[in-house]
Amino acid sequence: MKAFSIDVPALVLCGDHDLVVAPEDTAELADLLPWAEPGRVEGPAHSVLAEGGESVLDMVVEFLDPHE
Repeated sequence: MKAFSIDVPALVLCGDHDLVVAPEDTAELADLLPWAEPGRVEGPAHSVLAEGGESVLDMVVEFLDPHE
């Protein structure tokens, strides 16, 4: 993946119980993207969107609001 070629805002989320992708790896990806905002969700494992509930929805809405 050519992370440097992504030049739009990106929300990079990880669950704090993810056993597939370490939170450090997610943070590293966010560091590589020029417009990335990292987010760590308490509770979910790898399926952050499916397991995160209202907290993930709130993070996504907060991220998207200024990018309208």
